[in-house]
Amino acid sequence: MNLLDLFSLQGTLFATRCVVMTTLMSMLTLPVWCYLAG
Repeated sequence: MNLLDLFSLQGTLFATRCVVMTTLMSMLTLPVWCYLAG
């Protein structure tokens, strides 16, 4: 495994982590927004 493979792997893991975090945050904040709007 060369350096470029390592960087692309890190980028993929980072992107996956970002998607998971934003999904969890939206799932948590959506009911709050609905409550405030309602």
